[in-house]
Amino acid sequence: MPEDAYFEDYEMWGPANLIYRPGLPAIQIGAEVVNASTIAKVRGGRVEERRMRLLAYTRDFNKSLLLVLPQDGSCLKVVDRDALTVPLAFDPRLLPILRFSYIDQIDVAGAAEPPRGDIFGIEPEHTWCYFYQKAELARQAGDWDAVRGIGEEVLSTGLKAKDRAEWLPFLMAYLEGGDREGASLVAEKIRAIAVTGREICDELARRTFNYGPGIQEAMAEAVCTY
Repeated sequence: MPEDAYFEDYEMWGPANLIYRPGLPAIQIGAEVVNASTIAKVRGGRVEERRMRLLAYTRDFNKSLLLVLPQDGSCLKVVDRDALTVPLAFDPRLLPILRFSYIDQIDVAGAAEPPRGDIFGIEPEHTWCYFYQKAELARQAGDWDAVRGIGEEVLSTGLKAKDRAEWLPFLMAYLEGGDREGASLVAEKIRAIAVTGREICDELARRTFNYGPGIQEAMAEAVCTY
């Protein structure tokens, strides 16, 4: 993330540890660039020792977490192997490892300090991705009321998703709450791009996801009925 932007793993884990694990002497968060070798390590669950100058650390690919920042202007995706993802939204190189992204490593109840202003600057305007990413975190925590609240806000403000699949957490939230009218509004936005709708329908037909009773069938009915 983004594609071909990094050539060495430390370009990612260096800033990540300074931001999220400041003051600790050892590397807590590992990283690796995506290439054919990395994909094989992820699929094989390899554990290896890595040495770089005076540093030594372990990379355990059984604890992979895939973060993707597409170059089409859509939002940061933290891939959840147990939730619906739409392969059209990802670089084809990532498709073999989408199912090896373990999102439960994220502590959804953890308190996060605001990013340092001297590094990141002032907080940017709250555009679509701000709301989508908040909704995805709430979805992971199972807080459907929060997801529906965010959905009402984005529907009222008229914000638009670059990637129509980013409406999925809102669709699930409305269905979980039994709000078929809200679900219908969101489904219309997904179906507005026919190829996205077809891809979602194919994924829903291909495998069973760990959703609540009847939710997968209701998602298919909402998105795939034209």
